[in-house]
Amino acid sequence: MRVTSAHFRDFKRFKDLTIQLPSTGTRLVVIAGPNGTGKSSIFDGFKVWQGSRYTGFNQDPLYYDRPEARQSQQASQRVSIDFDRPPTSVEEFKRAFYIRSAYRHEADFTMAQIQRTPSLLDQNRFWKMIDQDVAVSQNYQQLVAQTFEGMFEPQNNDMRVEALREQLIGQVRAAMHRVFPDLVLEGLQSPMSGDGSFFFEKGVSRKWHYKNLSGGERAAFDLLLDIIVKRAAFHDTIYCIDEPETHLNTKVQAVLLRELVNQIPEGCQLWIASHSIGMMREALTMCDEGASVVFLDFGDRDFDMPVVIEPSRPDRHFWQSVLSVALDDLAGLVAPKEVVLVEGKPLIQGTTRRDSNVEFDARCLRTIFEPYRPQSGFISGGGSHEVAHDRLALGSGIAALVPGASLIRLIDRDDRTDAEVEALRRGGCRVLGRRDIENYLLADDILRKVATEMGKPGMGDALVAEKQRLLGDGMLAGRPADDVKAVVGPLRQFIRRELALTQSGNTPHAFLSDTMAPLITPDTATYQELEQAIFG
Repeated sequence: MRVTSAHFRDFKRFKDLTIQLPSTGTRLVVIAGPNGTGKSSIFDGFKVWQGSRYTGFNQDPLYYDRPEARQSQQASQRVSIDFDRPPTSVEEFKRAFYIRSAYRHEADFTMAQIQRTPSLLDQNRFWKMIDQDVAVSQNYQQLVAQTFEGMFEPQNNDMRVEALREQLIGQVRAAMHRVFPDLVLEGLQSPMSGDGSFFFEKGVSRKWHYKNLSGGERAAFDLLLDIIVKRAAFHDTIYCIDEPETHLNTKVQAVLLRELVNQIPEGCQLWIASHSIGMMREALTMCDEGASVVFLDFGDRDFDMPVVIEPSRPDRHFWQSVLSVALDDLAGLVAPKEVVLVEGKPLIQGTTRRDSNVEFDARCLRTIFEPYRPQSGFISGGGSHEVAHDRLALGSGIAALVPGASLIRLIDRDDRTDAEVEALRRGGCRVLGRRDIENYLLADDILRKVATEMGKPGMGDALVAEKQRLLGDGMLAGRPADDVKAVVGPLRQFIRRELALTQSGNTPHAFLSDTMAPLITPDTATYQELEQAIFG
């Protein structure tokens, strides 16, 4: 089961909030944003929606209602949720959501008796996302009870007691070991001994009691144990975890997130509310690997007005926002993994990005690649000679400021011979396969795409033909056959007239950077060729 949309009206922080998700397939949903933007309130809404349908919920208008909108209508009537497969039975409603609050600290516990545990679907540890959410001791009881009950199941007659314990403990041990390689879950101590708890091996130490784990080890163990114990009952469920990164360093956050996603059953969905770099970075990596991940950006929203939030593209603007939350003033120190130095007039004091062709190539390449390669940055470094030989010494400057970051020098092909191109490449400079950036921005497939995007796919061939006609006229005037830059002006006028374009840029540079560059996407041959030329 997966959420496809949710609507919150006069609920906590939200005047009128709608969240729209893809109709199918989303595995991980990441809610990002600064403190106080209402990330946890989404989970409160899920809990109210679920509780109102089978267990009731805490009737607290001071908690659930916007102060200026308190009314007789209950909070549950102001939350609506759509699913890819809506629940229909009582049991399906009970397992629709499984939610963990951010207050999960359980420093110590010891059990001295075996207790009967209620059905997992009927347990409710907390009502609101500000409540304490203690699960480790309950899951210990659940494991002991399951092991004890398993001894009386006829199908287990030939199974050793050790094997019964290992059915779940072994899975928890393996998951924890992947997150903390130096920590081994030994197993359960019997409650009848008076010190029933979890025990671990750490280094040469044995019988390491749960209470001796670090805060981060306990936090990760809590989440993994809980999912593994509960997933048999919550197998068609939206799992929600508020601030899963609590007590964890950045590296462990990344490993834990991947483990959590792997542990939830197929067909389920995991929502996290987070502003941690480790979680965000790993979510992006999973997205790059093909996992179905969406980001919901709660930053810079006015929730006193109607707001619709759809998945955000994890481009550079999104990551700058995430870093500004996580690092505050240190965010400016975080640089791209690789910097591409391109031809073009640099941005200097007294100019703006819209002055003539200031940073034109860099601006176009940012538009094309930053949505898909957010760790790549583009800057203008002057003419081809300055860029090819790094006359501004940007390479050494970047290496000194950001160890590990690489510099790619990129210049236009222009009229260079194959021998000249090869010599430049041997010297570490990359050369475009076409004359200049304009040849990519006005490539045949991109011209056909702009016609299709404007609802006139039949005009695509006409645009290509007009480009060829203008280039032919240029050849008669003595210009190179591929001098697209020289025909940008008349070709732009033809495109605007034939496609009835409006607000497509007042200048040829604005038209190319703002209208044409966004059309070069990974599904186009031009994107793939340009990416290969720059990044190899």
